[in-house]
Amino acid sequence: AQSEIRLGRVALPRATPDYFVASVTNTLLGGSFTSRLNARLREEKGYTYGAYSYFDFRREAGPFQAGAAVATPVTDSAVVEFLSEMGRLAREAPTEEELERARNYLALRLPQRFETAGDVVARLADLVLYGLDLDFYEAYVPAVLEVRAGDVRRFAGSVLDPAAMIIAVAGDREAVEEPLRRLDIGPVHIR
Repeated sequence: AQSEIRLGRVALPRATPDYFVASVTNTLLGGSFTSRLNARLREEKGYTYGAYSYFDFRREAGPFQAGAAVATPVTDSAVVEFLSEMGRLAREAPTEEELERARNYLALRLPQRFETAGDVVARLADLVLYGLDLDFYEAYVPAVLEVRAGDVRRFAGSVLDPAAMIIAVAGDREAVEEPLRRLDIGPVHIR
């Protein structure tokens, strides 16, 4: 018996000037196994086998989403941890070690995005679809490595504001509804 938790909002188009800051920030939050969400919800709390987040960049504003499947009795506690980690990114700058790990994760994975002919075609299609400069991938690693802790805090404070998140939970209504209502983080709608 588990609850599926999703938190999200309409976020950014692919053409945002904050693309690299968003990528590094997401890697810190939930975009890698060593991310804050996974460390907190899986490693420290034992609520889930894995927590994640991602931006789905599109021509127009695409969604941001974070989520996990958690044990039913800790559904409300897990929601609190998600919101806490999002807010913490805006309040506390990541450590230099944490930031370096996130930047390196993105930079070192770039070659993997060109492994097959299909990968190359997909990357070229991205250039056309999103109107990116032809040297985008040449400039990718330096741009990722330039992201600083202050950039992450600024970005998280504006885009990952916990108060802006829509939270959806699918689970045992009898077990999770009242604990979620007691969190008093917003109205609860049953679908």
